[in-house]
Amino acid sequence: MPLFSRSCNSKARLDGKTVIITGANSGIGKETAGDLYRRGARVILACRDLARAEAAVKDIYKIPPSKYREERFIGEFGQLVVYKLDLNSLASIRECAKQIWKTEPAVHILINNAAVMMVPKGVTEDGFEIQFGINHLGHFLFTLLLLPKIIQSQKHPDTCGRIINVSSSAHNLVKIKVEDLMSDKTYNPFMVYCRSKLANILFTRELTRRLKEANVAGVNTYTLHPGIFKSNLSRHFDQVLFRGVRYFIRIGELFVKTPKEGAQTTIHCAVDEGAAKQTGLYYSQCAVAQPSNAALNDLTAIKLWNASIELVGLPTSDLRDLIQIISKEYAMATVIALLSTPGINDVTRSCASGFVSKMWPFSRSCQSTARLVGRTVVITGANTGIGKETARDLYRRGARVVLACRDLNKANAAIEELKSVPPSCPTREQFVGEPGEVVACKLDLNSLASVRECAKHISTTESAVHVLINNAGVMMCPKGVTEDGFETQLGTNHLGHFLFTLLLLPKIIQSRKDSDPCSRIINVSSMAHARGDINFDDLMSEKSYSPLKAYNQSKVANVLFTRELARRLKEANITGINVYSLHPGVIKSDLGRHLSAGPRFLLGIFRPFIKNIEQGAQTTIHCAVDEEAAKETGLYYKECAPTSPSSVALDDAKAARLWDTSIKLVGLPTHNLTELIEQVSKDYIK
Repeated sequence: MPLFSRSCNSKARLDGKTVIITGANSGIGKETAGDLYRRGARVILACRDLARAEAAVKDIYKIPPSKYREERFIGEFGQLVVYKLDLNSLASIRECAKQIWKTEPAVHILINNAAVMMVPKGVTEDGFEIQFGINHLGHFLFTLLLLPKIIQSQKHPDTCGRIINVSSSAHNLVKIKVEDLMSDKTYNPFMVYCRSKLANILFTRELTRRLKEANVAGVNTYTLHPGIFKSNLSRHFDQVLFRGVRYFIRIGELFVKTPKEGAQTTIHCAVDEGAAKQTGLYYSQCAVAQPSNAALNDLTAIKLWNASIELVGLPTSDLRDLIQIISKEYAMATVIALLSTPGINDVTRSCASGFVSKMWPFSRSCQSTARLVGRTVVITGANTGIGKETARDLYRRGARVVLACRDLNKANAAIEELKSVPPSCPTREQFVGEPGEVVACKLDLNSLASVRECAKHISTTESAVHVLINNAGVMMCPKGVTEDGFETQLGTNHLGHFLFTLLLLPKIIQSRKDSDPCSRIINVSSMAHARGDINFDDLMSEKSYSPLKAYNQSKVANVLFTRELARRLKEANITGINVYSLHPGVIKSDLGRHLSAGPRFLLGIFRPFIKNIEQGAQTTIHCAVDEEAAKETGLYYKECAPTSPSSVALDDAKAARLWDTSIKLVGLPTHNLTELIEQVSKDYIK
């Protein structure tokens, strides 16, 4: 027995989580699989020998844990499934990753456990030295191919995906020779093994650094020494050392860990609540430990990353670009397979391809901890979806939030929920303090009379308006017209908000204080604007109506209005009011209630890419509170950062023409912003 062996003490359950473990048909991989399966996880055994993997599954099913009454094992067991993965072959790695993308809705934890140790000199299918090829390069490629999937699977900001690389204390004995990674100059089985384990740590550290650099949150990395344990890793020792050495090893096994003991640090990194707050570290005995100086060499880590990228045939060393490329490639393969279903038409297939090309594989969160005490925020369509989630966040930051909604019963129900249900992470700094207030007022964007009445009510009853969020919208609805005869989507999504904004603008200007942050006007657009244009010859789609084209037109109108308003504010020398437009992401909401069968089918295919409501609200919240965003105006945002909209959305002449046309349609008296502000002030502000 070892002198001591710490155990993982976490009682965490993994219900609803999917875990992939390489080399899980024996040893500590099998023990890890059994533990996580009994915690409720869906565990994928990614193994070279499917027969042995299936036998391991049967063993795990029939052998209960030694302490089956412990809290972590009380509850439903998970699932065990097998995938073929031969780390000796890059083709096998790519195929396994592709199958996981196609069939698994999510991947939350990846444990790179498989390894070979002190094998005779040889090469993999792709010509790599065997130990370096399997222990490092195979897992390097497998991890990066699955990374976008892991990122997409993190739907809750308080949980993290985990990537765990099983290394060894043997890494302490060597340094990496980047110029001789394949040990062509000299081959020592033990030293080559040690270098492959050092590579595991360097990869972990460099992946951590690049995730942070790419602003990818919610994925933590770990590397570890499991201890010296009894396993079949020593099966090649007779060949590379001397015949009979395994008899001496059997004597030594009396003093080493069992596979169950050896699995404890891996399990700790996979489930421990404290470890969820750590990333990029090295562990031993279920605790953070210090690796060698060679393992802390950042320059070597960068060189190894670049060399590994080239060796495994990935197209770029830039992580952000790599995530995007892999997401599109593997998502497209999934889509192509699904779209081979009989009955799917060419239009749906075309939409699917366009949709994938615009997908962003991860969701950034607003990082600002700003409080909004003393600030008043107006949000249209805030009784549901991202509008309600935005209201929840800003209310908990101390703001007075006005829900401007068509249905007051739904708005009042939303208010009760906002007051009783806190954000998912209520202990975050921005939420520590008293919440603000939340009230409702009636606003039907389908009616210019209702828009005018709501603007007058807010202007006369609210002491100030600091932030206006034009969030409400309709999407791909059947052909129809508003109360004033406008095509429904353009009338609601653009013209209603256009009038509402300009009627509230004098109040927003009046509310500025030199000591306060800027006031903000935020227009929620969509990436759909990139496929849209303004058809001035048929603005109301009277000659020809396509629900999709009409929606796209309304969304490009949002971006053009934002740019033109920012320009005219600057021209009028009005400072302290910033204007933003944004794409919130593709979100699961009731906006798609009018979609036909084809687009609904697509939403089912792309469910792994689709954000939840809380994720979808993050860019709106960023534009409303972020300190850096306070220095920007007239820009278009995605994933909490400025990005470039379509060329149509950058057409200043088109923006000016849309302004003039919209002024006329909503019945405002002048195109000149300064004169308009003076006139509205007289009519709406007492």
